[in-house]
Amino acid sequence: MLALTRDAANRIDDYLIHTVGIPRDILIEHAASGVVRACVAFLESKTKEGLSCKVHVFAGKGMNGSDAFACARLMYA
Repeated sequence: MLALTRDAANRIDDYLIHTVGIPRDILIEHAASGVVRACVAFLESKTKEGLSCKVHVFAGKGMNGSDAFACARLMYA
């Protein structure tokens, strides 16, 4: 996994959207899908131990709302 600063992530997003031509919605869906796969793998490992769990999704300022909504929608499905 790679952790980025907000500025670095914004530069990458801008490059992919404006230079490569990938729509923002597609980037959001791919990011959410990766987060959900990681969360599901983690939760499955815990439920095998007899634990039950609920998922809560929180978002901060800026564009995080779209990412959080996509994650919540995919987790619900």
